[in-house]
Amino acid sequence: QLEHPNVVPVHELGTLDNGEVYFTMKLVEGRTLEQIVVGLRKGIPSIRDNYNRNRMISIVQSVCQGVGFAHSRGVVHRDLKPANIMLGDYGEVLVMDWGLAKVRGVPDQHADDLTVVTNRTRNGGDETLAGTIKGTPAYMSPEQAMGRIDMIDERSDVYSLGAMLYQSLVLRPPYRRRKSETLDAYLRRILSSSPPPPHEFGPETRIPRDLSALAMRCMSPDASERIRDARTLARELELH
Repeated sequence: QLEHPNVVPVHELGTLDNGEVYFTMKLVEGRTLEQIVVGLRKGIPSIRDNYNRNRMISIVQSVCQGVGFAHSRGVVHRDLKPANIMLGDYGEVLVMDWGLAKVRGVPDQHADDLTVVTNRTRNGGDETLAGTIKGTPAYMSPEQAMGRIDMIDERSDVYSLGAMLYQSLVLRPPYRRRKSETLDAYLRRILSSSPPPPHEFGPETRIPRDLSALAMRCMSPDASERIRDARTLARELELH
């Protein structure tokens, strides 16, 4: 359903002789956005020289274009995070891992029967959860963290995109699971607190206040205060 330059294409879907479903998709080679952020945080020269702030914002904008196309087709990704964004060697930006995607208007009663998760997940709050609560805690909207499937829509993805923008600015996610912190306590902290705005991370970061405000607006606990969809967010990023 989603033929777009920033969405990984699926070439074929079918069933094997034993009845199992299979699909084949484009082979994507390159690095994840998460790997780039980690490289920037570590100060790896080859990454630092090729991924300045403008390029990072451009990557997030490309992600927004792909997700915005999905939103126009009634599809909500529900697990947007840097580990699910692949960057090719020639400027390609691809949104991956649509295993938790929700098609608006389609009942979700069988959603727990099959969850597709790749091996790019990480510990420390970046792992994808299955079950009633779907998504990745560090990038998960409050309505997802509460398991309120009825409230999840395009603005839930906008929250995750805001968290991705946040991390692209400060090189760390808005929330990290603390050592020995239980998952329940971690989710309660996400629901009850807000991360510091990016521009407050220190004068040496020189993060523009308008970009900082945009990330925080996307991550508003109140969905009605967020930007309405990913395409609108892409247009907002064009102004910065």
